[in-house]
Amino acid sequence: MFEGRDIEADARAILDTLADDGVAVFPVTVGYAVVGHSTIVDLVSYKTFRIGCVYDDICRILLDEFDIDLKAIGTDSIPA
Repeated sequence: MFEGRDIEADARAILDTLADDGVAVFPVTVGYAVVGHSTIVDLVSYKTFRIGCVYDDICRILLDEFDIDLKAIGTDSIPA
């Protein structure tokens, strides 16, 4: 499972605040491993730094409720 402390050091380095509620509610299964990934978005530029397991839902909500199109804004520094 995935917790905030498991975020890669390079991804943590760009964060001003880390809101960690513990183990991911929506883990993703990759092969035999169960992993969860949190979406990380810069709340100033709205650029996505990390695409997580509910990224499409977040995009839809931000577009529907706030007219913020994360997919159109794009990404920045997503680790390969």
